[in-house]
Amino acid sequence: MMRLGERVLRYVVAGLGTSLCYTLLVVALVHASLSAVAAAMLGFVLVQPIGLVMHGTITYPGALRARAHLPRVGARFMLTNTAGFGVASGSMALATSVWHASYLWGIAVTWVLIPIANFLIYLIWVFRQPMPHAVPGAALPPRPS
Repeated sequence: MMRLGERVLRYVVAGLGTSLCYTLLVVALVHASLSAVAAAMLGFVLVQPIGLVMHGTITYPGALRARAHLPRVGARFMLTNTAGFGVASGSMALATSVWHASYLWGIAVTWVLIPIANFLIYLIWVFRQPMPHAVPGAALPPRPS
């Protein structure tokens, strides 16, 4: 079993990769004349498959190998990140419309809030492996006599 320190380090590496993709997408979309909020929303949606693959292979190695687990992991990942979508678009709206600051502040708020919450949710719910007896085709534990 992976130690918590190693898991956190792997999460940081995968998260930085995903966050960098998100940041580059938002900046490119803003420079392509989308509003900052629309760019944050579209960028967030587009980066989700990258995040699933990054976390499913780096942070939780093996989590995406078992085909039986993919629908469960994918659905939980998307449900968790739907809340993140609200944080990302809300942070951008707050930074640009309320604070009248640069859209880069909206990205910064997203970089802080989402990783903290997602690490805990991914650890205890999204990528948690089911008990062996819950996997179709797995050997059942022996029954007590």
